[in-house]
Amino acid sequence: MQIRTHGREPGKEPSGESIGEPTKEELSTIIWRIEESYLSGPPKTVRPNIGRRLEGLASKFSSWRDFIKALRPGSQLLEDVANTLLNGKTYFFREPEQFRYLEGLLPTISGTSVILDLCCSDGREAYSIAMVAAKVGKPVKILATDIRKEALAQARKGEYLLSSFISEDCGLGYIKLLECYTRVENRDGKWYRVVHPSIKDGVTFEKLNLRHVANKHVKFPNEFENPDIVFLRNVLIYMSNDDRRTVLTALTENCMHVGSYLFLGATEGISLMGLSTLEHVGHSVYRKNK
Repeated sequence: MQIRTHGREPGKEPSGESIGEPTKEELSTIIWRIEESYLSGPPKTVRPNIGRRLEGLASKFSSWRDFIKALRPGSQLLEDVANTLLNGKTYFFREPEQFRYLEGLLPTISGTSVILDLCCSDGREAYSIAMVAAKVGKPVKILATDIRKEALAQARKGEYLLSSFISEDCGLGYIKLLECYTRVENRDGKWYRVVHPSIKDGVTFEKLNLRHVANKHVKFPNEFENPDIVFLRNVLIYMSNDDRRTVLTALTENCMHVGSYLFLGATEGISLMGLSTLEHVGHSVYRKNK
């Protein structure tokens, strides 16, 4: 996978003064710039507070207008804005019924299962997949990707605050599984859940913009081509219908083989996408049938 880097945008020194709140038009432009480059935009719950959330980045500019001018595709500023605003909410074993389905699915796949976890956030989803595979004794190779560098740094560390580490409805079985493959450590008065090396070693984290997948501008490493399972959960809900269709079409035509499975979020259906190559097999899981 080719990883592109970009130089930081030159700008004014921080003035230390607030430039106020963006106008409705400026706010719409900021959101559009994000969606144009990353497909998904900030959640609606975040949008009323965008000015406050971007205050540190915007303080380098004399106005929101100047800020927006610098918010160009491929710029470091745009990446920093995306890191700040795009949704990264996740838990261990979020939507546990899908992990129960995964438990039954993995043993039916011959050989080592190749799994692609797109928009993995801080890694807890990918590690949950790896723990389920370990539970059923299934060898797996997992490639987990995200666009946000802070999320990927957290994922590679595999260390999470104990206070917010697991889905409340995951059940006792998955709590015990998590305890089996993590340890609890106290650092500077804070308690952390640390993922065991045997689980971390099975997951590779890479930076990837879903836009490149949609535009068919990415080639996965040979060992992750034609994955058996693709996770793309709780991402499509932040896209337009056209972008959802584009992403799903690119995945089914260029990433998945016949018999591959696609895991979406619980509220993300494809019934209106017109994709006849995917059949629903339960719990927002789809199988490529042709």
